[in-house]
Amino acid sequence: MGKSAGGSAPAAPDPVKTSQAQADAYIKSAKESSKLNNLAQYTPYGNITFDKDSEGVPIAQRVSLSPQQQAAFDAQTQLQGTLSNAAAQLAGSVPTGPFGLPTNLPGYTTGLDLNGAPDYMYGLNMANVPNAPGSGDFSADRDSYQNAMFERGMSLMRPEFESQQRATQQMLANRGLPITGEAYNGEMDRLNRAQYEQMARLSADALSAGAQEQSRMYGLGTDARSRAIAEQLQQGQVQQQARQGIISEELQNAQLAQNARQAMTNEALLQYNAPAQGVATLLGASPKTPTVQGGNIYTQGVQAPDVQGNIWNSYNAQLQAYNQRQQQNNSMWSGIGSIAGSLGAALLSDKNKKQNVKPANSILKGVEKIPVKSWEYKPGVVPGDNGQRHVGPMAQDFKGFFGLGDGKSIPVVDAVGVNMAATQQLAKKVRKLENRRNA
Repeated sequence: MGKSAGGSAPAAPDPVKTSQAQADAYIKSAKESSKLNNLAQYTPYGNITFDKDSEGVPIAQRVSLSPQQQAAFDAQTQLQGTLSNAAAQLAGSVPTGPFGLPTNLPGYTTGLDLNGAPDYMYGLNMANVPNAPGSGDFSADRDSYQNAMFERGMSLMRPEFESQQRATQQMLANRGLPITGEAYNGEMDRLNRAQYEQMARLSADALSAGAQEQSRMYGLGTDARSRAIAEQLQQGQVQQQARQGIISEELQNAQLAQNARQAMTNEALLQYNAPAQGVATLLGASPKTPTVQGGNIYTQGVQAPDVQGNIWNSYNAQLQAYNQRQQQNNSMWSGIGSIAGSLGAALLSDKNKKQNVKPANSILKGVEKIPVKSWEYKPGVVPGDNGQRHVGPMAQDFKGFFGLGDGKSIPVVDAVGVNMAATQQLAKKVRKLENRRNA
């Protein structure tokens, strides 16, 4: 009932139309930027102009050289032809047969003389090397350590848990909440969940500490094995260095022979390739073609508006406002239902159930003077309240003015009775004033 007061939810934007609108904005931005940045330039070297379409967007660029630059361009083109003709004449002396190596080249070194070189170490003597620890080793030590850590933490937390239980039960009793009531059980469940979460974190920390202890002991075993292997590897390294020295000397002798062979081959290749390199030099000496050097132009960019983002932001704002209205409407009806249920359970007013009945006088003066303010409950004080604004007096003031309540909460029956007594006394005053006026 009343939950439809927020109206219908706003319709979502059409993604196809939204994307098309954004694409149109990008195209328009690109065209406007092109109009601003492609300006015609007129320089001493020549001119740069643009052909434009019907919308004024540049579609082609034209470069016109000045008379002096055009003459230089013609001269360079003629020189290009002269160099090409010279290259064609030199090309007649380029060798056409296969390249042949000189007949007096030293031969390749086909092997190394390793007589006297120590052999490689092909394996390790594992007889005196400790075994590598397995993944399941030290598990008993780990379990013992993590159990000790958990019990130590629990010995510190149990007194605090018990204190929290007593404090929460006392607070709920002070608020007049029955032990079997929903609010009482909800608050105790919240406390129990919080304590369970603390124990879960303690258990996780203990597991982590046990794993770290197992890892430490595993590292000690691995380290001992690594040191034993390292000693044997060091011995093998000494043998390897001696062998490498002999191999290096043999390789140096082979490199000297190879260098001599390469030098003779390079000389023969130089003589063979010289004519071809001359042709390539002539063809590569292309003159520089004059170009029009335009001045620096400050580039301008027309930023496309975020059409798509603005549409979705507007939709999200409308949707958020709709959701807030729905939430406020739901909260109002939920609060009305809760108040009606509480009043129905609290107002036990049978006169046969009462004693020491006296007139309630001077209530109106207290109602006139008691401070009435707007306020919110602190988070967690009243489950389900969710920070709603309320109007009413403070329990301390209520007890001070009327002597009712415990100074922590206002009984519903007393609040209703005070309002009714004040209304009756105010009605008597109004009646007296009306009688005076009519007399």
